[in-house]
Amino acid sequence: EPINLVLFWLCRDVHFQQTKAKRSLQFVIEFDSTNQPEPDDAAESRRLKKRPDFACAMFDEQAPDSRSSQIRYSLECKRLGRAEGGWVLNENYSERGMLRFVQKDHSYAKGCSSAAMIGYVQNLDPDSVLTEVNDFAKQRNLPSLSRAAVAWAAKNVTQLSQNPLTRDFDANPLQLNHFWIDLRHCVFEK
Repeated sequence: EPINLVLFWLCRDVHFQQTKAKRSLQFVIEFDSTNQPEPDDAAESRRLKKRPDFACAMFDEQAPDSRSSQIRYSLECKRLGRAEGGWVLNENYSERGMLRFVQKDHSYAKGCSSAAMIGYVQNLDPDSVLTEVNDFAKQRNLPSLSRAAVAWAAKNVTQLSQNPLTRDFDANPLQLNHFWIDLRHCVFEK
């Protein structure tokens, strides 16, 4: 999605400036790259062909062994709002978003204790979007989301919380962090 490219370049630029000013640890931001292998992955694992929207990688040069020298953080982005034809945006947030962190086929954030989802609220009021997203999440046995703040941040980012996710492929639960960006005031042209 084009908005992911804009977000990628913005994050990359901010990170570069922060690193240059020695206010941030060095890490790499990868856009639309494949899942990276974990030590227990088979060479032909299907998850290695799957592509989270963003992955951040930080390297620990003082790690005791090469298997623990890389720390990764995965992010998946989805549009939120009214359905567009047969494309139900709020359903996709759980079906093609949250479930990718839970099911073995995608195994997003494998080997990690946390990851994130970014939701682009394009239309509809955020309370209606949240209700629909939670209805679809419930159908998939996923924990509901709730606002971390008292109110929605208009024209800004609102953080949402969710209980940790139980995964098909890992005994350790995943804390999936949610950030919804209010884009209802924006005009997008093709």
